[in-house]
Amino acid sequence: MALAFAAPSLLEGLHAADDALRAEVAAVRRQGWATAADRVLTGVNALAAPVFDHRGQWRAALAIVGSTQLIAAEPSAEQIAEVTGAARRASGSLGWRAAA
Repeated sequence: MALAFAAPSLLEGLHAADDALRAEVAAVRRQGWATAADRVLTGVNALAAPVFDHRGQWRAALAIVGSTQLIAAEPSAEQIAEVTGAARRASGSLGWRAAA
């Protein structure tokens, strides 16, 4: 999440970043959310969305974490909508406004 929504210079500064990492970062930016099934702990997944401030800069991630039985590697549309919606509301409280 941090690489996808932090300043572009952060990713550009990773000279050793491979194509797979760059592709994953691009996908997260495009879809607006990320998962981490079995990456930290087997059987656990997280679904996260970015929170932006009034300047449109990434400041945090809002996430749900749970068993991969409840949050699949490909989360349900409802889970994605709830997490991204909550992140948009949190961003709005920080002064962020979506581009028209």
